[in-house]
Amino acid sequence: MPARIWDRGKKLFSNGKVKIENIDKGNREVVATVYGTYAYEVHVNQGDPSKDSCTCPYFPDNGFCKHIAAVVEYFKSAGQPIETLFDDPQKVEPTDTQTLKKTPVISFPEIKMVNKKKSQADLRGERFFKNLDLPQPQYYKRLSEVPLVDLDLEVTLIAGTVTKGWNYAAENRLFLRFHIANKLEQKFYVVNDLDRFLKAYQSQGVFKTTSNISFLLDKHAFSKPDRALLDLMMTTGSANFDGNSSLDLKKFFLLEASLVPDFLKHLQELPHFHFQQGEKSAVFDEISYQPFRPEDGLIQGKLIQDDDGYQLTIHSGFQISIPSSALIVNQNEIYQTSTNQMIMIDHVISRYQAIMQPSGIADETPGEMHFGWGSEAQLNKFVAAFKQIGVLELPADFITTQMTPHFDLRRKNTKLQLQLSYDYNGKLFDSNEIQQVSQSLRNLEKEDQTQDYLSHLKFSLQNGLWEKTFKDPDVLYAFFTRELPNLRQNGLVTVSEDLQSLWHDSKDLNPEVSVSEKAGLLSVKFSLKGVDEDDVDAVLGQLDLQRPYITQPDGSLVLVDDAFRKVSQALVNIRQQGKFKHGELKVHASQAFAVQAALQGTAKFDEKFKQLAENLAHPENYPIAQSHPIHGSLRPYQTIGVKWLEMLDSYHFGGILADEMGLGKTVQMIAFLLNHLDPEKPNLIVSPASLIYNWQEEFNKFAPEITAQVIDGNKAHRASLIAKKDADVLITSYNSARLDVSAYNSRKINYLVLDEAQFVKNSSTKTNQSIRNLQRKNAFALSGTPIENRVEELWAIFEIVMPGLLPSKKAFKKLTAAEVAVRVKPFILRREKAVVLKDIPAKVEANLYNELTQKQKTVYLAQLKQMQVKVQGMTGANFVKNKLAILAGLTRLRQICDTPALYLKDYKGDSGKLEQLTEILRQAEENNRHVLIFSQFTGMLAIIEKELQKQHLAHYVLEGNTKPKERLKMVNAFNANERNIFLISLKAGGTGLNLTGADMVVLVDLWWNPAVEDQATARAHRIGQKKQVDVFRLITKGTIEEQIYKLQEKKRNFVDQVLNGTENKGSLTEEEVRLILGIETK
Repeated sequence: MPARIWDRGKKLFSNGKVKIENIDKGNREVVATVYGTYAYEVHVNQGDPSKDSCTCPYFPDNGFCKHIAAVVEYFKSAGQPIETLFDDPQKVEPTDTQTLKKTPVISFPEIKMVNKKKSQADLRGERFFKNLDLPQPQYYKRLSEVPLVDLDLEVTLIAGTVTKGWNYAAENRLFLRFHIANKLEQKFYVVNDLDRFLKAYQSQGVFKTTSNISFLLDKHAFSKPDRALLDLMMTTGSANFDGNSSLDLKKFFLLEASLVPDFLKHLQELPHFHFQQGEKSAVFDEISYQPFRPEDGLIQGKLIQDDDGYQLTIHSGFQISIPSSALIVNQNEIYQTSTNQMIMIDHVISRYQAIMQPSGIADETPGEMHFGWGSEAQLNKFVAAFKQIGVLELPADFITTQMTPHFDLRRKNTKLQLQLSYDYNGKLFDSNEIQQVSQSLRNLEKEDQTQDYLSHLKFSLQNGLWEKTFKDPDVLYAFFTRELPNLRQNGLVTVSEDLQSLWHDSKDLNPEVSVSEKAGLLSVKFSLKGVDEDDVDAVLGQLDLQRPYITQPDGSLVLVDDAFRKVSQALVNIRQQGKFKHGELKVHASQAFAVQAALQGTAKFDEKFKQLAENLAHPENYPIAQSHPIHGSLRPYQTIGVKWLEMLDSYHFGGILADEMGLGKTVQMIAFLLNHLDPEKPNLIVSPASLIYNWQEEFNKFAPEITAQVIDGNKAHRASLIAKKDADVLITSYNSARLDVSAYNSRKINYLVLDEAQFVKNSSTKTNQSIRNLQRKNAFALSGTPIENRVEELWAIFEIVMPGLLPSKKAFKKLTAAEVAVRVKPFILRREKAVVLKDIPAKVEANLYNELTQKQKTVYLAQLKQMQVKVQGMTGANFVKNKLAILAGLTRLRQICDTPALYLKDYKGDSGKLEQLTEILRQAEENNRHVLIFSQFTGMLAIIEKELQKQHLAHYVLEGNTKPKERLKMVNAFNANERNIFLISLKAGGTGLNLTGADMVVLVDLWWNPAVEDQATARAHRIGQKKQVDVFRLITKGTIEEQIYKLQEKKRNFVDQVLNGTENKGSLTEEEVRLILGIETK
């Protein structure tokens, strides 16, 4: 192995790049992972070097490599050379193997961003498992000594008594008792310990009876009904009870009172079931469980009239009641009552029985209860109550007093008036004259409650009438929606016509919304049946109040039901677009999707609007005639892009063609412009200065027959070029366009196209504001990244290409991401390579990590400490005030990750990232790879260039000061394979270049926003690429670059997130800065 290879292997080992994976004593072989450009798997054999192998690209052609050298050096430094490693068994004992497997870790001073304290969430997780006390899992079912046989359960439902203590009354409850038997033998044994029995059932273990008989309680040994009952018991458990019981709770299962109905349904399915009302009561082999019905006569009463009044007898046809479960039991018939019925039964029967018990009084008449004359009112009340629980036989001439209140309602000005009457047995009495009726025939208690009830409804008695005012519409609404229905529940109600006229159902007014399209405007019209157009606006104004009703000029109310509420909410949304006048709102036709989304399902749309919505939703179906086709063929998705542009233009809409970088936005726009040439008005292309000649080249390629003139040079020269009338297309830079607005407006232009439109993403810049003043027929923008940081950037671009689409900037900021998406979706067309370009080779991205060298680390930690101290104690206000200084400090940290020489002019040390890059380029040269190297620091590009010159590697350099023509010349030469390496400034060369000659992209340093990096990688991964493109990010471990990468991931799909209606933030917040610096947020 050459000395230079050994030297490189030693360097990998000293940098901690070797990790021992396995020591195979049988094959006398070591398996390791060595980290270089990639992670490589290395096999080193002690006895036969021909069995050595490495997955790196260098090994197959040479039979050795630096990675094998690194593994050999690893064991040599440990005092256990590979040559003798397996000769001494003591050296490869497991303990030694474990020691060898631990890769040496270079010590790194602790900083907060690397070693954080455990979060509260992690501590809670630890406490959760610590206190959970999970049972030991049983993975195997051991063979039982007790044979598995089919089993039968004999279950007895039995009533017993419980009491909470000596000073509490006993109450009846239901219990279960169990016997178990071998199904074949049918000899039942008592289950004397239910807790032990259920635990054995749960674990499918063995249960032993007091007779020393063992049963294996496998679940499948029981019948399906028995198993269902046991499972229910396992789920519910026995009732939680701490008092005394007449039955032994060790042997008897106390049913939870509320769950008794569930158990009764299961018990009726059991093959061996019994029921007893008590331990010594008769045994029944089945039960009947049914709802209690008073008319069945289980409880009966009889009222007999005699010379002195009335005699009452009551007979209950049940033996026991279980109040907690609302049950009464007659023999084996169990009746389920309601809670109120159970209370009434318990109260009436127990009270009757207590009074009728013999008291020992000498003159007491046995078995009689008597009521004298004059007790009719109380008896009437009792009769009404008794009908809820049983059948009561009455004397033929006994009059049961039935009273129903009558509420007669009418309107007098702003007052509600109620006339109260009482209906006694079909005869109506005015409440003011009811005193004429004998009290014995009246329900005085109900009369009193009726008047209390009306007072509760805020009525007051005035001159024989009950009145309340309704000046407040809320009072009137409450009356019609709550009080009137409640009055009808409690009596008979009549409502006068004049009062009813104050209340309208929204269906009576037939609210209707219609939408039509005419001359580029949408007309949204709202109408109500019977309401003048002049009054419709007033009704609409009330929708903002979010009340459940609207008031009409005559004081009447209209209920806003679900259908009206849907229309109401839709109109509230649509009124953000403008004001209604006479029930009509006119908005720009570009709002079609927003209008359709707001009014979906609530409006009628005319045919022109439907066609507009169809075209916006399906531009691929829009018919176009190419009057001037391009030289070449368009891909299917590009043809759709041209159709989309044509469709928008037919409605005088602008838009943003936002296809992913590399999908040919330029050729789509050229194809569109060729259909719209005007000999009097040229089309104007505005692009970054570095791309103006690229545009000219593209026109020469795809439309050589038309004249494309670049407008460049000093102001006088530009003015002369603009004034000429021999060009079909003018191409200029953003800076020149800003200065030449008046000249273009004098010349008059046809279509305006903004290339790389993110250059005007800031609406407050002079460039953006000047270009807004360009007079043109229509405007379109091209940008693969219309949003880089904030959604307001989208607003800035649309203010140029389609003013009026979005509300004012202040109002726009208040919109949710979903609301923004609805408005812009038809006017942004974005396709991704992965979807539309199935034939383009893959783009494989990977992060390659490097470490700070010792000298580099010292500089980095000093700067980091300084930044941490500076930011740690800052308040939010101070953070904003010092934000520029903080960002400058972060930039210095990023520069140090590249090399401290970017920050310290006298730095003479090395750089881990430079060493990694040098190795990547060496391997790339060996494998004839064509590499684009991007850095945002021109100083870093200069340092890399020096390294390339040392290694005699030919290359190109493109920076911000590179002239456009020179730039184009270098691009063409690189694509022609004249040189293999291209150094490019990230900001200067990240857009507009076609570098499909490259098959590798290296991002030396990370940019805050991933969209900029995506633009850069798209220089190579685009239409025309024939090879797989490998993209490498160089990230320095243990530095802010790792945090920047995490931040990138949050922002990566920001454009798609906005279009999908999800929210995200694109700016660098105080919390993000603290995270990057490893400072815990406050």
